[in-house]
Amino acid sequence: MKKRAPTKQANKEAIAARFEQAGEASDVTLQDLRQLASHIVALQKQIRSLGGFAGDRELLECPQCGLLEDVTFTGQLITWRPSAEGQDTGLRFEELPQGCFRCPACGSMVQED
Repeated sequence: MKKRAPTKQANKEAIAARFEQAGEASDVTLQDLRQLASHIVALQKQIRSLGGFAGDRELLECPQCGLLEDVTFTGQLITWRPSAEGQDTGLRFEELPQGCFRCPACGSMVQED
């Protein structure tokens, strides 16, 4: 009988179990870390696709017009102006190469801090 490949869920559980072993850091292999990193990247992409903030960069503020990013208690990424604190404008900064972003309100380039 042919041995079946483990499911993604089984792999996740195996990785989690290995990290839970108290004081056994030497048992964690480079392959384990690569798999964990791969899962984290996939989760961050999923969070972003749902309009959430993945926590993988600093929140932005446009130095020209003052538009600010923030995260709601539900994890949603919003932008707001100081004159209307906490009220989402619906605008989103456009990510460009090399850590640059374009402000959706005024078009200025914003560098991640």
